[in-house]
Amino acid sequence: MSNMPVSILLIENNTLSRQNMAAYLESFGYLVTQTEDGDEAVKLINDIKFDVVITDLQLQCMVNGLDILASHKKVSPEAKSFLITAFGSDEVRKQAGSLGAIYVEKPIRLSDLVALLRADE
Repeated sequence: MSNMPVSILLIENNTLSRQNMAAYLESFGYLVTQTEDGDEAVKLINDIKFDVVITDLQLQCMVNGLDILASHKKVSPEAKSFLITAFGSDEVRKQAGSLGAIYVEKPIRLSDLVALLRADE
């Protein structure tokens, strides 16, 4: 990636978790846009080119994290994406992998997430 800050769209419906994760990522120089709403996330993905999408699987809306990853892959197939969930299964892991996403089970150490983000920079 270039010298521009890496832009991340973070979708998590737990406000405290989302704010903590965003603050931690921003402390490493990432430019984080946050939302708790999957429908809004899909609109943002269509309007803004994000380098990375990090989404929870279960959201309080009509779309889930897999839907968001599919939308992101259509718009930015080369971009990195993560599916983070406490409700994982082998099937969900396979679906995330088929969308090119890195599957991460909660609880996640934020330092591990940054390591995964930096792996390809």
